[in-house]
Amino acid sequence: MKGSVAVRLLVSTATAVLLALTIALTGAAPQPKGDAADRPAASDPLLWRVDGRAPAYLFGTIHVPDARVLQLPVPVDDALAEASALYTEIPMDLTTRLTLNDRVTLPPHQRLQDILGEALHTRLLKTFQTAMSDAAVPDATADALETMLDRLKPWAALGQVALLDYLPELAAGRQPLDAVLYARAHADGKQVAALETVDEQVAAFDRFTHAEQTAMLRAALDELDRARQTHTTPAEELVEAYLAGNLHQLNELLMDTATDVALARKFHDVMLVSRNRRMAERIAAIRRAEPSTVHFFAVGALHLSGPEGIPALLRDARFRVTRIKYSDQ
Repeated sequence: MKGSVAVRLLVSTATAVLLALTIALTGAAPQPKGDAADRPAASDPLLWRVDGRAPAYLFGTIHVPDARVLQLPVPVDDALAEASALYTEIPMDLTTRLTLNDRVTLPPHQRLQDILGEALHTRLLKTFQTAMSDAAVPDATADALETMLDRLKPWAALGQVALLDYLPELAAGRQPLDAVLYARAHADGKQVAALETVDEQVAAFDRFTHAEQTAMLRAALDELDRARQTHTTPAEELVEAYLAGNLHQLNELLMDTATDVALARKFHDVMLVSRNRRMAERIAAIRRAEPSTVHFFAVGALHLSGPEGIPALLRDARFRVTRIKYSDQ
């Protein structure tokens, strides 16, 4: 698996645990809603309507604090305002974030260096040090991040690599999209809940062996090095496809880079297919139990794609699910 697959999958799919970890480490604080004039040019958002006595909405997120992403398209803004309940992938409350450490760290007797080996660990540390220096991260915060890094499981360290391009934004207090949605819903007095538990997401990541996690981490660092040489970032193409509302392009960007086909397939099956089924079943149960409530479900964008995506699975369960377009407004 090329590094871009690992980085891009983590950015665009199942990283609710990882973004919560990043928020906890950087101390990112809520920021006000942006001006509508700053929103990107109109394109159909990754938003679906689930019909019923009251509607529900499925919104595909991308787990980055990019300013363009944080300016919600009008249909998404309207749907969130209409909803009385927001469901994210995992709980986004402060208590959950504060207790996350135990789930993503190695046993007391282990260090990340023990798993990666000295050479790869040194390379990882230098990558973080360079990124923190470039982002002018305060020394105290940088020291804390370096100390924490050596305690992380390899997949959790990989998740932090996936967000290095956004370290300046995170250090400045700008939250990823999922956290912004949660903060807004909480401030508006909406019900906030989750489709999965932290333990369920962590268990999915833990299905990868240390060798597999190490291979993905090494490849991710290779990809970052190549990106620096071409003055690009692994996340930028994803963000542009996301802003264009182009799920097909998002899939192509991910799958076209796969070299370790077996590992890429495992990642797809574990992090997308299995979790799509679980989340679709829970959405269906919520809708049947609360048909008069307007729900807003926010999950990683690729959970909504293709015949194994959540919209298709809900249709299989006899719900009417329709993508919302600007022409519908």
